[in-house]
Amino acid sequence: MKDIDLKPEVDWGNDAVRIGDRFHTSSSAMVPLPGPGGTQVQTVFLEVDVTYLAAGEPVVVPAGRFLDTLKVEVRATAQIQGQATELSAISGNFWYARGVGEVKRLDLDGNLMELQSAFIGGVTIP
Repeated sequence: MKDIDLKPEVDWGNDAVRIGDRFHTSSSAMVPLPGPGGTQVQTVFLEVDVTYLAAGEPVVVPAGRFLDTLKVEVRATAQIQGQATELSAISGNFWYARGVGEVKRLDLDGNLMELQSAFIGGVTIP
C-alpha cells in the first residue's frame, strides 16, 4: 500500500486549530415537508457543533494510507416545529486530509465510510 503524505497544515480558515477547540454554527431554511393535508413549507433550524479531536494520526482506507489527518467530532441537530432530532447520518467522527478532504467517517449509527479512490495532483489512487 502506498503512503500518501500531503503534509497538511492543520488549520480552519485563517485560524490555527488546537486539539480540544470547538466551534458552533447554526442556520435555518424554509423547507417543503410532508404534513397533514399535503406538503407544507416549514422552518428548519440546524445546529452543528464541531470538536477537534486529533491531528497528525495516520489513517488507512482502501484509497491508501494518509499520514497526517485531522480528526473531528461533529454533532448536528435539526429542529422542526420545536422538536429537536440528532442527525445521526451527519454526526460522528470524521477524518480529513489536506488536498483530499474527507477520507473516513464513522457516524452515530455505526456506519463506516472510507475513501475508496481519489484523483490527487493528477494521480489516481490507489
